[in-house]
Amino acid sequence: MKTIINLLLIISMGIFFGSCTAQNNGQISEVLPAKEYHQQISNADQLQLIDVRTSSEFSQGNIPNSKNWDFLNADFANNLDQLDKDRPVYIYCASGNRSGKAAKLLKEKGFKEVYDLRGGYSSWPYK
Repeated sequence: MKTIINLLLIISMGIFFGSCTAQNNGQISEVLPAKEYHQQISNADQLQLIDVRTSSEFSQGNIPNSKNWDFLNADFANNLDQLDKDRPVYIYCASGNRSGKAAKLLKEKGFKEVYDLRGGYSSWPYK
């Protein structure tokens, strides 16, 4: 019985951690912790960094060099067409909900690499 419980626990952990990174047809979507997100955007050339919060939220603090494209704005999906599908896109919102939806939309539009900030800007320690 203990072996079955341990096996189920291992399978559950694999499903949980596997959900943080998805790869489909050469597309990658990954939710990164703040430290790794910060390292990657610090080393990226020609960064595509998108804050999907409202302009009011953005004006109260943001990650330097990010563009503010409000996910709730009707033009949001059209704004994505300005991005290069072959370069990584880094997105974030306040908590991860809107940016998670934006990541899904980016993947549907054919973007190859999408990175989302785990916990959103509220978890960003580099303010």
